[in-house]
Amino acid sequence: MINQLVDQVEKTDRLTDEQRQTILIKNIHARSNTGPEALNSLFRVHLFSRQIRQHIRDPRRLAVAHSIVGDDLFCPNDLYFFKPPGTG
Repeated sequence: MINQLVDQVEKTDRLTDEQRQTILIKNIHARSNTGPEALNSLFRVHLFSRQIRQHIRDPRRLAVAHSIVGDDLFCPNDLYFFKPPGTG
């Protein structure tokens, strides 16, 4: 799944270079320049991934969040961290 998301962001023509850099937060110590191995994190993936939007809006997850936070939920961002082997 992660490979598909990264590939989608890297190859889409719907994003500017600045938007791409905001979503794909690079790891400066990585051995690769592309793909998940080159990243520290993915940010705001829900803006272009239906799969991530479905994950965030899953009723089971929302029920847990509602029980902890209450009914006033708002998710403006999503952030996924990576720790590939050999990257510090």
